[in-house]
This record gives sequence, C-alpha cells and structure tokens, in this order.
Amino acid sequence: MDRLYFTSTKYKLIELILKSRETRLALGSAGNEFHEDLFCEKPKWQCVVATTASDPDTVIGYSVYYPFHSAWKGMSLYMDDLYVDAKHRGKGVGKLLWQKVTQMGLDMGCKGLRLTVKEWNKTARDMYFHHGCVDLTDSCDEHIMHLSKEGMEKFVQDV
Repeated sequence: MDRLYFTSTKYKLIELILKSRETRLALGSAGNEFHEDLFCEKPKWQCVVATTASDPDTVIGYSVYYPFHSAWKGMSLYMDDLYVDAKHRGKGVGKLLWQKVTQMGLDMGCKGLRLTVKEWNKTARDMYFHHGCVDLTDSCDEHIMHLSKEGMEKFVQDV
C-alpha cells in the first residue's frame, strides 16, 4: 500500500468503498445519507482510503471516523469502521490506516480515540490490544448502548 486518499474530495472512491465491503449491509436510504453526510458543507464524518500506485482506482482499505466530545475526557475521535480487502490483509494496511486516523485526531487536539470491534474479530482485537487499546467493558465498567431510530421515536413519546 503506497497511497492514502482523503475521500471528501474523491467521489469515485466513495463509490468504490460502497462496492468493496466484504460484509454487505442493506443500506436502503442510508446509502444516500452516506453520500450526503460526506459531501455537505460541514461533513459529519471523514474517510481515509488506501490504494496502490499500480491501481489507484481500486480501494484496498478504508477507515471512517468522526470527532465527538466527552463531558469527562474532552474532544476524542471515533473510528467507526476500518476495513481492508481480504487479499491485502496481514500486510500492514490496517495499521497504516489506523495510524493515519490517529494522527488526524492528534492534529485536531483529541484526547483519545474510540472504536468498537466485533467479538468474533480476534485478529483486529489482538492488533488493537497489541498497540495499547484497552477494552472499556473490562477496565472501566462501560457498556456501549444503542437505541434504534424506532426505539428513539418510541422513547420520546413515552410519557
């Protein structure tokens, strides 16, 4: 891997990202939101994309991230997704993408970086642990909670 692109100016690369996911999600209207949230006046998230010099139009990996503010820790960065094409795994592409995102967080003055990783993804968990990540579920008694849109709508109507 020899190039990292910032896709906020690379529409074609965004299209390639959407096509390259190994695990496909039923995006529905989220596909439009994905594009709109990146190309609006104030993008809600950013993305770094890895390609090779020999084939700059082929995405071999990417990472999606955005800043957030914690009342307890201040500004942090949330790495929402880190993906490397199966043919390019084990070659350091994921680490380089993660390092690029981490450096952007430092440049923004962030006090930390958060991410989630699936229980079944031992390779990724091992990489994160090896480079100093801690599992907040184990160390800080924090649990990541989620409320779906339907749950949100129901909750605000609950009197």
